[in-house]
This record gives sequence, C-alpha cells and structure tokens, in this order.
Amino acid sequence: MEKIFVTDEQMTWPDAIYFAGEPLIHDGSIVEKYLDAIISQTMYYGTYMFINSDVMLAHAKPQDGVNRLNMSLTIFKKTFVFNENKAAKIIFMLCAEDNERHLKIMNDLLKLAAANADSHLAMLMKISELLQDGDKAEKIFAAQTVKELYGYFED
Repeated sequence: MEKIFVTDEQMTWPDAIYFAGEPLIHDGSIVEKYLDAIISQTMYYGTYMFINSDVMLAHAKPQDGVNRLNMSLTIFKKTFVFNENKAAKIIFMLCAEDNERHLKIMNDLLKLAAANADSHLAMLMKISELLQDGDKAEKIFAAQTVKELYGYFED
C-alpha cells in the first residue's frame, strides 16, 4: 500500500508529478532528476504519456535517475490540467533501470494481472484495465482512501 495514494490537494501538473514520484525518491528507486526529466519531456513533447483521457503513465529514460525497478499510483481527487486539451486524475509512475527492463515491466504487468496475482503490480494493472470501463473508472475516481480503493478490488 505504500506506493498507492489518494489526495484531494489541488496541484499544478508539475507538482502532481513530484507528488506521485516522492515515494519512489523516498525509497531510493529514483532520484529527483528523474522527475525533472518527466516534466521536461512533457513540456517538450506534449501529453504523449497519457494512456487515456484521465491517466498518465509518467516515465523517463533509465539514465535520467533510476536506481531500481518500481512503480507508484496516485489518484488526484481534484483534476490537474496539463493544457487546454488534457487534464488528469491518475498518475502511474514507472521507473526501470534499463530500456530492456522498461519494456519487460510492461509485459510483466500484463502477465501478473492475467494470473490474478496478489501483488502491488497486479493491483496497479487491474486498476489500469478497469479505467477503460467508464462506470468502473468513476468508482475508482470516487475512492476517498487507499483502503477504500483496495476494498473495491477484493472481489
């Protein structure tokens, strides 16, 4: 549970990226320049990290400050705006030590979810899949606590 957060704070999009990345800095998975790189890439390339209209898969290159493979999830009760066309409610923060592991983690996430494993990564993948269903996505966005979010997936 230590890498899944729900917040009702209003933030700018760069602050939201820092907020989502803070647990990964705290546990040594990344250094702060990794978050700077995500912000810089988003400013330069636009919102290509969005996986749907509400969800961003925030990531940068391994050489931008990754120490080990990890992931976090943050749900923002107050949508933060990137530009006039994009706003988000959820940030998945992914970090991998090299490009091969970066691609492998995406494949492993799919396998973990398919196997219905009882793990942090499987939970994140299940959330990602459910976000594709509008009614279920609204329930996820409405969660007030991490405990409530976990309870929703215990079926």
